[in-house]
Amino acid sequence: MHACKVKSHSPIKAFLERIHLSDMISEGKAAGWLQLPPEAFLPWAKLNDIAFSLVLPGVSMGKGGALLASNELNSNHGTPQALITVPRPLILSLERVNEHAKVDKDFREVLESLGEFGRDAFNFDDWLQVDAMYRSRALDFPGIGHCMVPCIDLANHAAGAATTAIYEKDGDGNAILLLRDGKSVAKGDEVTITYGDEKGACEMMFSYGFLEPERQSAETLFLSLGIPDDDPYRGAKMNFADCAPGVKLIDAGDGDIDWKGDFVWLLCVSEEDGLHFDLARTVDGEEEVHAFFGDHELMGGAQELHAVLGKTEMWDVYRLRAATILQQRVFEQMQILYGTQEEVEATMHGEGTDVRDRCYEQAMQLRKLEMELLNRAYEDFELQTERFADSEVVLQYLARVNDNDPRTNVEQDPVEVEEEDFS
Repeated sequence: MHACKVKSHSPIKAFLERIHLSDMISEGKAAGWLQLPPEAFLPWAKLNDIAFSLVLPGVSMGKGGALLASNELNSNHGTPQALITVPRPLILSLERVNEHAKVDKDFREVLESLGEFGRDAFNFDDWLQVDAMYRSRALDFPGIGHCMVPCIDLANHAAGAATTAIYEKDGDGNAILLLRDGKSVAKGDEVTITYGDEKGACEMMFSYGFLEPERQSAETLFLSLGIPDDDPYRGAKMNFADCAPGVKLIDAGDGDIDWKGDFVWLLCVSEEDGLHFDLARTVDGEEEVHAFFGDHELMGGAQELHAVLGKTEMWDVYRLRAATILQQRVFEQMQILYGTQEEVEATMHGEGTDVRDRCYEQAMQLRKLEMELLNRAYEDFELQTERFADSEVVLQYLARVNDNDPRTNVEQDPVEVEEEDFS
């Protein structure tokens, strides 16, 4: 990490300037304090008033650290028993950091000494380490938000019906782990939580480093979209969008595919349709760009454009354009996967290589699931384009376009013309 901007008199200045995350992690692994056995955790937990009830830290075959039932667990459909209770002061959240800074002078001095530390540029390896630590340990806790909670994060992920426990905040602000209603866990088996059943395969792999063996669908897949370079409004559209430049494909179940992404509507309209951007001068004399569709000023980015288009009589035309654009983008992604399949399959893996068997298998599983989702999405967009193309609105629009096309109005000589095959 680059040199930190800290006060010259700060006693932590030299330490901060020496910090490098990868060095710190390497040192921890070498010294052993990043590889302690599960039982070594209990004295610290007891010292900090963390209560374990019927569960203990342990090891799960093939997973490593886990939370195991020390006795048989059964929910009685009444008031659920807390399996773990973590005192509020141990919850690391933004709120807790700010609260502690108000009562701890030394801690407040450290925060003030940091200045812009953490906001400076840092290298890619630093980002990888921080991102991995945050994503693999942080929880989106009800009533707290994003935070890190010791002990509760011992529980591994299980999706759907395999999830046996939930985490909540009790009336005193403590973090608690509860057995889910209707669930039972045999002695010695894992107590599991969910990292989010709605998370797609790609997000699970990126955030947590694994895919569940029983996963049958990629669930979601985000594809980037771009505005063509020859679009005169390209820069204005990008600044106006106020959303991610892409589309999210969603497995809606029962064979149906859904999608979300307002950005695509910017690709569906042009000046000829009524979209335009005008310069305006503020009271301070600064120039700013205002977006309009017809006479309606757009203040809410691509999301508002979507809503406005949906109220026009040309809605089916815009939906046909969107379906066509998205089908083409899906096709491009399928080509990428197909075009690299042989190379990926030929990758050396296993003992004596840089790629572990487990990593290779997970990568191949991800490719398979995403290809299946893309195939289904392509077929779904094909059905959409056929349906919208038969819409009366679309047929009338195409007729008007053809009537206004000078190429269709040129008087032809009465000679027989061979019919072309457009199949």
